[in-house]
Amino acid sequence: MLALALGAGLVLGYGRARRDGLSGTRFLAVGIAAALAGVVGARAWSLLAELLPAGGEVSIDTAMASSGLGVFGGLLGGSAVAALLAKKLGLRRTAWLDAAAPGAALGIAVGRIGCLLAGCCFGRPTLFPIALVFEDFDTAARPIGVPLHATQVYESLGALVLAVILFHVSAPRAGARVAAFVAGYGLLRAAVELLRADYRGRLFGTSTTMVAALLAAAIGTALVLCLWRCGRAQDGPATASERPGCSLT
Repeated sequence: MLALALGAGLVLGYGRARRDGLSGTRFLAVGIAAALAGVVGARAWSLLAELLPAGGEVSIDTAMASSGLGVFGGLLGGSAVAALLAKKLGLRRTAWLDAAAPGAALGIAVGRIGCLLAGCCFGRPTLFPIALVFEDFDTAARPIGVPLHATQVYESLGALVLAVILFHVSAPRAGARVAAFVAGYGLLRAAVELLRADYRGRLFGTSTTMVAALLAAAIGTALVLCLWRCGRAQDGPATASERPGCSLT
């Protein structure tokens, strides 16, 4: 599922890059390197989270916990390598990240199906009519035989909607699409995190992922508002020399 997630993200990003007038070949070259770096970053994030005090309402198998991947670590690692390679290849970094944003959302949507199959990232017990009941002790989900919030499905569907929106909406300003992705995924992940019972590591009294999600939502929203305000200023009567720059380059 991880391989499918990376592949799906690259294909969708390639399509968006071509629509944006970018070189598809160069996009794939940077994208493959970024995807590999994202896996390393995701693993590093998980390992760092496990060094913090234990969290979660239910303990899961040690072997399953030690093989975790953190989405935010993957996004940070992939974005850092992508920005570096894009600069070396003479590509516009914000344009590349704008093109990659829908693919990143789709990759998360597909990847969460892998979490569903493994039973990890499970939700809290619930009486909600739509719930998941795990009956196999080889999965990571606990407790067995109890209806749990379908947090893996919630996030997968939310990320899929985000991917569709980001793919079909043209960015009015350089960096607007990636800023919208950061804000949108941050809000989605924070909402899902409220219903999760499986998280590793606590920071400031909550899960490390909740802290990261809230920071992402705040930063992304601030960037979107900044670009919107800059756009309004550019549409004003000021001369070109008086207009502020409005890209995130």
